[in-house]
Amino acid sequence: MAERSAMHRVLVIQELLTTIFQFLGEGSQTLRPTLNALVRVCKTFHEPAMKELWSTQKSLLPIILVLLGGAIQVRDVQPVGYDSDDEDDDDEDEDGRTRVLYLQRDLNVQDVELLRRYALRVRELELDTGYRRYIVDSSIAQAFEDERIRPLFPRLTKLSWYTRSSRPSLAQFEPFYRVVLAPEVKSIHLKGGLDSRLLSPIPERCLKVENITVHDEEEERYSYDMPPLRDSGFPFGWPQWCLLMPTLRTLSLCLFPDGATSNRSLWRHMPVWSLPIRILHLETNDVRRAADFLTNAKLEYLISIKIRLTRRPKLPSCEEVEELFKAISDACCTNKLQKISIFKAPFHRGYQSTEIRNKESHIIRSDVFEPLLKLTDMSKLKIHGPGGWYWDLDDALISQLCKTWTRLRTLVLDPNDRWPSKSRITLRTLESFIRAAPVLTDFGATIDATNAPKSEVQRVLRASDGRHQTAMRKLRLDHSQIDSVPNFAAFLCSLFPNVRGMDAGNSEKREACFVDRRSSSRETSWSRVASFLLPFRFFVAQEQLWLMADDIADPLARLAACRAILSKANISHPGAAACTTHYSSMTEGVPA
Repeated sequence: MAERSAMHRVLVIQELLTTIFQFLGEGSQTLRPTLNALVRVCKTFHEPAMKELWSTQKSLLPIILVLLGGAIQVRDVQPVGYDSDDEDDDDEDEDGRTRVLYLQRDLNVQDVELLRRYALRVRELELDTGYRRYIVDSSIAQAFEDERIRPLFPRLTKLSWYTRSSRPSLAQFEPFYRVVLAPEVKSIHLKGGLDSRLLSPIPERCLKVENITVHDEEEERYSYDMPPLRDSGFPFGWPQWCLLMPTLRTLSLCLFPDGATSNRSLWRHMPVWSLPIRILHLETNDVRRAADFLTNAKLEYLISIKIRLTRRPKLPSCEEVEELFKAISDACCTNKLQKISIFKAPFHRGYQSTEIRNKESHIIRSDVFEPLLKLTDMSKLKIHGPGGWYWDLDDALISQLCKTWTRLRTLVLDPNDRWPSKSRITLRTLESFIRAAPVLTDFGATIDATNAPKSEVQRVLRASDGRHQTAMRKLRLDHSQIDSVPNFAAFLCSLFPNVRGMDAGNSEKREACFVDRRSSSRETSWSRVASFLLPFRFFVAQEQLWLMADDIADPLARLAACRAILSKANISHPGAAACTTHYSSMTEGVPA
């Protein structure tokens, strides 16, 4: 009571005190000593400070060092051939010795209670296999297998395993990995590679796991693969493992070949397997690997699938892309899957593709998307920059997708990649959005707006009966072709009055990606189109401008009225004057 009376009144409020300690716990490492000091100040500070200090641990060392000096002892080992001159001057361990932690005696009741006191606070743990200057003896792992301790962290909800090197480190730390697996763990992240020995104990010890991620952290140094779990001592196959994971909701896997193709046939001949997952993330450099993985899958509850192409992705053929789409549609329930995303990870600097360009077999045509039309509840299809794919799509495909997927909100078909010939997607596609895609908010593709006379623009606007597509927020038309900047800017502003952003392309970046330098002038034009669309108040004025055009016959009067509307809306934008002039000229000859 005396402690509380001596404290500032604000700190007596538990919520504020907790917020302060959370800030210290989530801050930089320089704040950790402050948190340690607050633990020893008073009983009021002790509990919230300890909670923040122990809730997230980057290694097992803190919990092991709790018993240092009692059941656990340390001895120094001088490395063979050690030369003190080789060490950095600012190294903490100037003598270069390696500390070995080992179990001196069996754990007694006091040791178990001490471990429990700290371990109950841990919620997130990163099990690292590489400790600088420390070697943990296997006897400690054996002691932690004691029934009085296991699971070591009973309230653990998130576990990350980071394999820095290879099999020796895995063999050394595998016993600790088994000990820390707890029934309350919901998220498991295996970084740096996969061994089936890491997956085998999960169904037995983690009864509520919802998210499993297998991620290759060091792409350049290692090439791991996700095998069908028939080797490496795994006691049963992938289908049986899936049956033991009824609570799994998110699965993220790397599918990287390592020079051999044998695993492709293993996946294809795998018995039918199913998982109740809602989200699936696949990372690969070959779309065939993703198709093989999904060949015998039954994912009836899947809502979203993401495929990340990385590590110098191979250029797929049209048949391979169609095979992937067919595998997706066959594996998923037709009225459940809502989102499909295929995208490319950033390449390393200096990367240049060695694929042969412009092969007829690598041109992806509209009929490739036919398997996806079986999916009836799609809201997002995004294929963005997968790495050198060639496209030849048309208006009929876009119209069919919009009519089939009535709830479609995002449709992006690789607008910033390569189209080997003139695009067959025209202004009619944008016109169809008013009737068939009223909720579409994000559209991207390469369209052809060249040789579109004023009469064509007016025809499209008349066909829309004065209606607008008000849901559209972003257009991605990077490589589209245009002739007249004001012509097309006026068309977009009238058809999509609420557009707030547009990707206009970057000529330098495109040239770095092996795009014809002649496209730079077109991209300069696109940046001008985008400049007309950016101010939000300018969009609102467009409706008034077009409604006014039919009522005023005199061009000069129309121009004066346009300027008056823009002035009243307080719009000061470089493109405003050009667009008002263009509005007045475009409406000449239009019957009142």
